[in-house]
Amino acid sequence: MSDTISYISSGRLGDLIFNLSVINEIFLTTGKKCVLFLSETPEKFHYNLEKTYNDTRKIILSQKYIQDVKIYDGQTKIDIDLNIWRSCRQIRSGFNWKIIYSEVYDIEWGKHKWLEFPTNDKYKDCIFVFHSTKRMNTKLSYNNFIKKSERKVYFITTDICEYTFFKDILECELLLFDDLYEYCIAINSCHMMITNMSFPLCLSLAIDRKTIGILTDYPYTCVDDTKRVIGLEKTFTNLMWILNK
Repeated sequence: MSDTISYISSGRLGDLIFNLSVINEIFLTTGKKCVLFLSETPEKFHYNLEKTYNDTRKIILSQKYIQDVKIYDGQTKIDIDLNIWRSCRQIRSGFNWKIIYSEVYDIEWGKHKWLEFPTNDKYKDCIFVFHSTKRMNTKLSYNNFIKKSERKVYFITTDICEYTFFKDILECELLLFDDLYEYCIAINSCHMMITNMSFPLCLSLAIDRKTIGILTDYPYTCVDDTKRVIGLEKTFTNLMWILNK
């Protein structure tokens, strides 16, 4: 009998982060570490597969429940498919991520903190803001957070294009990272994270950081997106949602 369990994951970075909770909960139950395979099937990553692998390898390998991470060769037998939730009954029925993951994989998803990183004291009093160019909120005054804060506020990103898109409406300085692991350390070290539904939100929840989640008001995305996340604040007690402010 193998002392590891093989998993496969595809999709956006936020999906990957949420998938890691499944691995952690199964590890805590079985004691078996994970060999994780990354694939572009059925969902592609935002960047190509090789870049995603290189960017996330250190993040993944630093977790106690991981034995190894590899690019899928198309032949290795997979024990647990971390993509099957994409077509499950629960997601079609509009349940939130807690219910979807818990029922599909027979675990209590998100029960335990599942990402660990070092900290850097220079960020401990900082508030980080991030907003992707998707899932916009047209009614929220982002600068209300910034002007009322007595702490230093930064827009944190690994993609300068995202800061360029928002710099005219967000009155804060840029904190740009080219190393995703160092980016994770910064978020793990900050006082609070303010972000829309995106990879940084998933990361902030995984490390149990104080988080303000910004809901979208775009008609064509807000219904499904809101259903997926409302109720997560019951699991992640450091999380609160905001739509208008």
